[in-house]
Amino acid sequence: MAKENDVNENIIQQVKAMEGVVMEVCGTFLWLSGETYEHRKEIKSLGFRWAAGKQMWFLPPEGWHGRRGKGWSMDHVRSQYGSQSVDEDELLALSA
Repeated sequence: MAKENDVNENIIQQVKAMEGVVMEVCGTFLWLSGETYEHRKEIKSLGFRWAAGKQMWFLPPEGWHGRRGKGWSMDHVRSQYGSQSVDEDELLALSA
């Protein structure tokens, strides 16, 4: 069984290789935006879900059970949980 950090690092590395895709961490969720359409099948295979209202992909933490009806905007999510854009210098810190 793979460790959770190994899985997260693998996912981050695969997303990093997708040209035009922007990664963002809000709380315990990883969000993807940018040019995701051409990568949608691979993104979905990594376990990401599509948030139609936000027009973004998200990867929830293990064991998360979604709740419908909140309808928060991405700005509200960012203000509630904080936001950190992921660039190459931050990838190792996220996977540690």
